[in-house]
Amino acid sequence: MQLVGAVDVKAPATELVLPDGGKVPYSKDFKAILTATKPNVVVDFSIAKASMAAVRVAAEMGVNMVIGTTGFSAEELAEMEKLAKAKKIGIIIASNFALGAVLMIHLAKIAGKYLDHAGNYRVTPR
Repeated sequence: MQLVGAVDVKAPATELVLPDGGKVPYSKDFKAILTATKPNVVVDFSIAKASMAAVRVAAEMGVNMVIGTTGFSAEELAEMEKLAKAKKIGIIIASNFALGAVLMIHLAKIAGKYLDHAGNYRVTPR
């Protein structure tokens, strides 16, 4: 993977200096960065409101996305699916990238079918 640009609502400069001394375009304007850099994939770790705006712009420009943000409504997820199909792009939503956390979520879904009574217990501190 190669970083080709960065976006931040509070971008203080036009270039981001990387640890190796290299520089990439840096801006508050997401569409301008996509236009200038033409990335294959956008990786987003912002907030749901900002992610939705980015999804709409990236889809319009035919750019795939990996989103590590949480808090999307069912309507927003449906909109992402519709945009991905219409624009023939990939959108991956992985709200937690830690393998252990993803595995635990998966196993909890499987176990949940057999533990419907688990939510009925209350723990009170002594």
